[in-house]
Amino acid sequence: VSFYVDIPYRIYHGDILFWDEWNLAQLSSVLTYPIMKIYMSIFHTTEAILINFRYIYVFVNTIIAFMLYKKLRCFGNVAVLVAIIFALYAPFNHSMLSYNSMGMMFGFLGVVILAMGKNLECSCFGSGACFAIAVLCQPVLAVEYFLFSIVLIIYCSIKHNHKILRGWCCFTAACVLLAIPVLIYFFHNVGIERLLQCIPGMFMDMGAEHSVVSGTISVFVRTLVGGFLPKTVYNIFGIHISTVYLILGIYLLIIVVWGIFLLDKKRQEHLKTYLLLLSVFCVAISFICCLAVKTNPINIMYFPWLSVGIMAFIYSKNRNLNKLYGYSIIWGILHTISYCTSNGGAVVFAVAWFPASVLSLIVIQKVIYDNEKEETTKRNIGKVIIWSCWTLSLCSLIFIRANGLFHDESRTMLIRE
Repeated sequence: VSFYVDIPYRIYHGDILFWDEWNLAQLSSVLTYPIMKIYMSIFHTTEAILINFRYIYVFVNTIIAFMLYKKLRCFGNVAVLVAIIFALYAPFNHSMLSYNSMGMMFGFLGVVILAMGKNLECSCFGSGACFAIAVLCQPVLAVEYFLFSIVLIIYCSIKHNHKILRGWCCFTAACVLLAIPVLIYFFHNVGIERLLQCIPGMFMDMGAEHSVVSGTISVFVRTLVGGFLPKTVYNIFGIHISTVYLILGIYLLIIVVWGIFLLDKKRQEHLKTYLLLLSVFCVAISFICCLAVKTNPINIMYFPWLSVGIMAFIYSKNRNLNKLYGYSIIWGILHTISYCTSNGGAVVFAVAWFPASVLSLIVIQKVIYDNEKEETTKRNIGKVIIWSCWTLSLCSLIFIRANGLFHDESRTMLIRE
């Protein structure tokens, strides 16, 4: 955890990015350096700096959670739940302004601003600013942006779509505006010549330990399985039961339900049953994650809700919600690709999909609530079941946040020891 404070602290004492540091995650310290400078100017000491930076994280996270609620409250009470889940969730259970947390936070906010903004220019500008911050956390996003821009410009030129082009210009203007201070720092302190000298070392660092896709396919598969199937073995009456097989069994049940759904000719009539059944499976995974708390499985806790959200999205009729959820899926794909340079293992992909996973709750609620053909009693029963599932999942998240520790036993076990 101290790593996220260390680099901005070193910059404060005169170290130069790229020249004195080769880690690919260093650009995120551009965001935390001003905070470090203000902090050190006030307190003049590093005593209790880690706990104080946690408080700063909570403050920033709470503000963004409130902004999300303000944008999403038009969808009803579920917006409160989404904001609470966002405020509680922290990638790898790190309550720090890290490249993982800030990339997810500002990516989420950017998606919501872009989809829910009333003014095209303002929403695109705001979303572009959030994207620029996310780029500092995941630099691969910059490459994706340029490729996406080329495709978008060609499309707009062929279709003569000036509205989308105008939005892209505002989006790009925000990115450029936020990039200017970084570029000034770069050319003033580093320069092209120095950078060329450092590039071999930076790529050596990436090859050594900073890439999800480095190594063989078998290594990648092991990190994928290890991340999405957290392992804790319990001895119950002499029988060894592993959480791996429990979660794997539920994943298989989700696949089976999806298979039945696709084969069902009356699937739209039975949609609510499928959604509620999948929701119960998602809660079951949350409970099993609590059993495997010492593996700190917080990243994957809400990932299964994607299976429910996508099913509901197929039959959602709310135009604004469909745009929001569609953007979140696009962001999930882009963010997943950018994580290919991460050393967090394949489980970081679940962090990339967290915005879409949580927004799935809104899509599910809309589809269940808006079924006017259904009897009032059945509709109310559905509401009770779905809110019960969400409440239990939230309780599981609170438990993991209170007890899970990164690369260590649970907090309860450590206190006992």
